[in-house]
Amino acid sequence: MLVASVVMLFVDLPVLDPILSIAITLYILWNVFKNLRETVNVFLQAIPSNINIKQLEAKLLKELPIRSIHDWHLWTMDGEYHVVSFHIVVANNLLAEDIIKLKQQIRELIKQQHIQHLTIEIEYEQELCELVNC
Repeated sequence: MLVASVVMLFVDLPVLDPILSIAITLYILWNVFKNLRETVNVFLQAIPSNINIKQLEAKLLKELPIRSIHDWHLWTMDGEYHVVSFHIVVANNLLAEDIIKLKQQIRELIKQQHIQHLTIEIEYEQELCELVNC
């Protein structure tokens, strides 16, 4: 508005003020709608757009002694702080020390994806998962 005032001191252009007001309003509305989409995704606990679950699962299965992964839940708390939980199935003969090491390896791989919070449920092959789609 200050720019319009300075210009109108030198040029008789009264339409400049409303045009500038409309331009500023449109700029604000554009940013509102852009941020609204991100906000709705946070409220709906959508999967962060920069993380691909299929690729992450393939990487975990390839690099670690995991038989399978299921019951994935991945969402963002605020657009920057991401949370994931899942179940992993491991061999029946895996020792406690091996599981501790495995969990640490999983944490390191998950942190590379900029996921800050991780919950892992470990199941042995002989266990029956209570979830329907296990």
